[in-house]
Amino acid sequence: MILNLNDTLFNSGGQDLFAIDANSGDEFWKVQAVDSFSLGGRVFISSGSQLVNNQRKRTIAWDKKTGTFLWETIYNDRYDEPRLTGNHSSTPNGYAIATNSNRVLILDKYGNVTYTKKLDRRFRISGVSYYQNRIYVNQSNTVHGALEEGRITVFDLQTGDSLWAYDTQNDGFFEQPVFEDGVLFAGTRGNSELSEVIALDANSGNLIWKKVSKVWTYTITMSEKYLYINTYASINAIDKESGDLIWSVGNMHSAACTPVILGGYVYNSTYGSVRIIDENTGEIVHREPTKGGSIWGLTTSSDKVYFQTSWAIFAYQAWHLRKDL
Repeated sequence: MILNLNDTLFNSGGQDLFAIDANSGDEFWKVQAVDSFSLGGRVFISSGSQLVNNQRKRTIAWDKKTGTFLWETIYNDRYDEPRLTGNHSSTPNGYAIATNSNRVLILDKYGNVTYTKKLDRRFRISGVSYYQNRIYVNQSNTVHGALEEGRITVFDLQTGDSLWAYDTQNDGFFEQPVFEDGVLFAGTRGNSELSEVIALDANSGNLIWKKVSKVWTYTITMSEKYLYINTYASINAIDKESGDLIWSVGNMHSAACTPVILGGYVYNSTYGSVRIIDENTGEIVHREPTKGGSIWGLTTSSDKVYFQTSWAIFAYQAWHLRKDL
């Protein structure tokens, strides 16, 4: 996991959490996780001055500037334990935490559980997202070996009232949706014969478009220009208005981390390199091998791209700023 906030990179290794200068690589601070627990959640979430990570039985917050421990919430009920492989979200006044059960926990900025939202127990929760005072929950249910159901459930953050749900039998929703101008974009993967990528009205849940195929969604992101689906075997650029495929580039054993876009180029990782793709044409303009083996995270600043490997973080000048081309 790697996160860039205001030119500070936050990362973890084993029991250590650290912050480094995104421009120089100098370390600002390093602390050990509370009670020597390894940092378990695959992502950090941030709100205001806080940096938050989930462990198996707790949620922990640190001060972003100093690394000072702020608070922890301990979960004694196993049904409230955070989903370590799931995605969680910050809200204007706290956090929304996905659990290993059918519950979503709404925390305030001090870590107090303000309420628990219980959903249909048939569906396991993979992640939660906040958008315009609503919580969007991506879910899946394995019916049998050849059928996976997906659901997106939406409820009001303030009241907890259920608003709408979108259902499909074309696989489950395992990745957080992305949002733009009142539109939700999401994709599925799983055991069903077919999967889908959809665009919904985020307010009403009405379907705008749907594309059904055998292509799985491992990660989903967007730029101003396109929606990007990482299928693990390829990266696909999708027109946001219609859902039509613009271009596709085979990944050849791509690591399933989310591509990043900067200066008109898409940076997409494979196990031993990062491929730089022209956003307009889909042409691979460069392959940058990495010294640290597999890549587990990518992020950007205004002029750099950062690769996280198993043992190091590397900073490279953004391709569109290279003067040696």
